[in-house]
Amino acid sequence: MSENDVFIDASSSPEPESEQSVVDESVIEVSEEDVNNDGIVDTIVTVLSDGSATLVTDVDGDTVADTMLFDLNGDGTADIQVVRSGDNYLVAVDDDGDGQFVESEQVVLTRDELAELNPDIVAALDTVLDEPVLTPDESGKIEVATEEDWDWFQQAENGHCVPASVAQIVEVYTGIDFPDESAFVELAEEKGLAAGDDIENGMYAEDAQKLLVLCGIPAELEYGDMQSLAETIDDGRGVMVFVDSGEYWSPTSEQGEDNAADHAVVVTAIDLERGVVFLSDPGHPDGEQMQVPLDQFEDAWADSDFQMVVCDQPVPTDVEEDATVLESRLGATNDAAPATSASEDGNVPTRVQAVAENPMESAVAWLTERPWVLLPVVLPVAAAASTPLFNRTKAGR
Repeated sequence: MSENDVFIDASSSPEPESEQSVVDESVIEVSEEDVNNDGIVDTIVTVLSDGSATLVTDVDGDTVADTMLFDLNGDGTADIQVVRSGDNYLVAVDDDGDGQFVESEQVVLTRDELAELNPDIVAALDTVLDEPVLTPDESGKIEVATEEDWDWFQQAENGHCVPASVAQIVEVYTGIDFPDESAFVELAEEKGLAAGDDIENGMYAEDAQKLLVLCGIPAELEYGDMQSLAETIDDGRGVMVFVDSGEYWSPTSEQGEDNAADHAVVVTAIDLERGVVFLSDPGHPDGEQMQVPLDQFEDAWADSDFQMVVCDQPVPTDVEEDATVLESRLGATNDAAPATSASEDGNVPTRVQAVAENPMESAVAWLTERPWVLLPVVLPVAAAASTPLFNRTKAGR
């Protein structure tokens, strides 16, 4: 077993504290902007508690910062400008406060000279600006689905955190109500995905991904970071992460830092303004939309080397219609169009038009986009099969 493997076993997890952690107030505000509206962050603005600010931006569009502005007195006007030009840096000061920099008064410095004066400026102008712009709502929140779409429940036993998390992801993708994780526990044990063939021993991270795929939801096990997690959430894709639960369940009473992940949870949203992550945590009695400060969550997630199972596709917006449409597509004939509700103008909805011409091809194409629709068939059939589907490589504690 390698040191980076992650084994999820809640049996050694600490008991959760009743009160959730308080979000720390930051004295620094950092915002990322897309000034040219191309969908990529090109400017980073940092505001300090004394009102001063810096702006780092990519003017020439090569995805590397080339200009840095300093507003020293917080009046909204730049006082110092540093521009990277080839191997040199052009430094200018606005003496009269009009925001204008006179080219003839610029000082040319080499990289070494500027680094000696202020290495942080050199580092800032080496910043790569190529991240997609996040699209939070008016409150500053990005989310996979609305809070109402998630149906949280507390896992029945220690070691059930992965099946319980999978159940909640499957439900938000399919609209099928799972009151508990029992169907997924049975499937995991039948397919040899439980550690020691007993789910109470927990599951490994790689087997969590396999369980989700068995349920018809394509997903990958990845190593991420806070940026990639935020992008995944902003894309509307389901994501399960592996954490050290003691870091946020009971941070004041955890017996030292063990640097070991022991739990799986679903990340449902991130509030960028307030700096909190929303979790659907099946192991905590207050785990429904549980709010954890970003830095505390990041510490907990770091103990798995930032492993996460990420769904390939966004949560569908038409979950309740899927089963009906599938039935229509499979039941259509060349002589008759599938039964479906007409729109207000009397036309058949675009998504089911022309199905009658080739119903099987249409159904296959539609199912390729929505494999989770077959979940009611997949669960009992997969559980009944006895041949292992995967060679297992253990990951984690």
